[in-house]
Amino acid sequence: MVGEIREVEGLRRDGMVVPIDLSVAEFSINHISYYTAIVRDVSLRKIQEQQDKAHLDELAHVTRIGLMGEMASGIAHEINQPLTAIVSYSQACINFIRAEKPDLAQLGNALNKTLEQALRAGQIIHHMRDFVKSKTRHRSTVDVNSLIQISISLCNSDLKHNNIIQELKLANNLPGIAIDGVQIEQVLLNLIRNSIDALKDLPLEIPRKLTIHTYLNQDNFIECRVKDNGKGIAEADQEKILTPFFTTKPDGMGMGLSICNSIIRAHHGVMSFSSYPGKGTTFYFTLPTQGKING
Repeated sequence: MVGEIREVEGLRRDGMVVPIDLSVAEFSINHISYYTAIVRDVSLRKIQEQQDKAHLDELAHVTRIGLMGEMASGIAHEINQPLTAIVSYSQACINFIRAEKPDLAQLGNALNKTLEQALRAGQIIHHMRDFVKSKTRHRSTVDVNSLIQISISLCNSDLKHNNIIQELKLANNLPGIAIDGVQIEQVLLNLIRNSIDALKDLPLEIPRKLTIHTYLNQDNFIECRVKDNGKGIAEADQEKILTPFFTTKPDGMGMGLSICNSIIRAHHGVMSFSSYPGKGTTFYFTLPTQGKING
């Protein structure tokens, strides 16, 4: 119990139940041991955690919307596989039936496989139908540096847990730009999390560093760079890294970077990267200022 922090509920004087952190510390005076209880009201922290969770849920919703947009181009491929199999198995069933002595075992096997593929096609459609609900998005004038600060704060626990040093090199007095802040935040969050994934497997003796840099480039575009010193992207994967359904992660869907690329293009910007295996990766994107869009 000594040195441990336990989360319990406490009753305030006004009768309100609040979450508190309770810990016990031990100290000695004149060789006599004393114990003291430390009680900390963590209501504000809990409220912040709830707000962060709601915020992350909103960002996840943006991902689902973007994912559906990207899947529009790949849905034919996804559905075509079970439909092609259904056609093949159905034709096989017809051939078995037309045979002089139909092989009922083979016929039953083909029908079972036809059913499996039909169910698979139905599951794909059902999953996509439930995956997203329409929401209207609005653009407003936003400070990109503020979005970066918010995105970093949402990843703070992962950064600390993986001993990642963060460095922000944010240009002063950047012009505000008319963007969908939630979507651009989703891009930033995705790039930051990708960097965390690339850094967390580095040997402990190698400092893990994430740097985010913003500036106004010579074309009057705001440019944002997210750089890590992780393992980098294999040369064989670099040509495909921004394409839908390609992933280097065992459990990845291959849609995150593709969605980010689509979001940036929809904002009249450009997204690209540079990577050196064993030395790290830098993803960067540009966003036009209001004057540049109007021009």
